[in-house]
Amino acid sequence: MASKTIEFTFQFNGTDRIADRWDAAAPMSFNAAMMTALMWIQGDAVREAPAHQGNLSNSIEIQPGGGFPNAEGKVTSTMAHAPTMEYGRRPGSRPPPSAALERWGQLVLHESGLGFILARSIGKKGIEGHFFFQKAFDKNQGNINDLFGETVDHVLRTM
Repeated sequence: MASKTIEFTFQFNGTDRIADRWDAAAPMSFNAAMMTALMWIQGDAVREAPAHQGNLSNSIEIQPGGGFPNAEGKVTSTMAHAPTMEYGRRPGSRPPPSAALERWGQLVLHESGLGFILARSIGKKGIEGHFFFQKAFDKNQGNINDLFGETVDHVLRTM
């Protein structure tokens, strides 16, 4: 069971002012554009996420929501350590659970019994954030703007 989520949400607003003049195909066009944008961000977030076994990258999913005319979508991970991997952890903050690091120590360092030591070190020294969601969003922002601009143009041409 997931205890935390991390998500990037974006909205396409303002279409309600002229939505009454659009034909029935307009909602499908905007929903398709939203799904395309979400998949772009998801794909890059998966590639940017730090991975040893792939649990974090495999947990990144899309959640379309809202709906026409004010579409909303999320790219999210429900892994408990996703926020820490995205933003990092400040030095001197509370250490992570040692049980979560025990398996990592076995797989990466090939030693058992290191969970507590690793957790204490992370709590003391902190860790740098990877900003994999932010990088994915930033990389795709221009393409997303273009995609929605083209979608608006297409819908207006069909009015």
